[in-house]
Amino acid sequence: MGGFGSGKWTRYKRRTKTNQVTRINICDFRKWDCLPGRGRNEPYGGYLQWSGADGEPDRFVGFEIRSDSVVLSFVFPGDSESPSPIWQTISFDRTRCNYGGERFWFLCPSCGTRVAVLYLFRRRFACRHCHQLPYTSQAENLMDRMYRKCMKIRRRLGASMSIATPIWQKPERMHWKTFERLRQQERIANDRRTIAWMQDADSFLNRIRALEE
Repeated sequence: MGGFGSGKWTRYKRRTKTNQVTRINICDFRKWDCLPGRGRNEPYGGYLQWSGADGEPDRFVGFEIRSDSVVLSFVFPGDSESPSPIWQTISFDRTRCNYGGERFWFLCPSCGTRVAVLYLFRRRFACRHCHQLPYTSQAENLMDRMYRKCMKIRRRLGASMSIATPIWQKPERMHWKTFERLRQQERIANDRRTIAWMQDADSFLNRIRALEE
């Protein structure tokens, strides 16, 4: 049996997560009507941008849409003061929808898998499996998961983000039955979070006592 700090959860905890890197989603291209076809002439393009904590743009990825691929141009974060742009071509794939039309996918340039999201890591875009990027939820313990669930319910109900504040007010146009169900789920998640915290604290104190003996 592994000791403290071992196991899959701890391995995920130390690795870069999907939410910590730049990513592109095929759904965004579809939403912005940037995919091939629709009567326009290829190639055509634009750029994507992301903002930092201060709200100012800090990351840019240019794109040029072609009939069967998209060409990305970007500067990898952390490069030298005058880095050269990196160019990468990502192929498209298409599948037929049940009720007509077609759906676009990226083909991962590393493994060729059909995916909807690609991540920029180690100077190239690829799927999360090729980059070995876990989801944030895979690095959460029970206490983290229950806290996230509480916050999700509180946002839906428009309640205070202070987890110690009871939820009293029902949102307009929400059925009382739905409100009571969500409030009960929030209470259960909060109780489980508290129990998990107490268990972690007790385990920590036991380790301290063992070291002192």
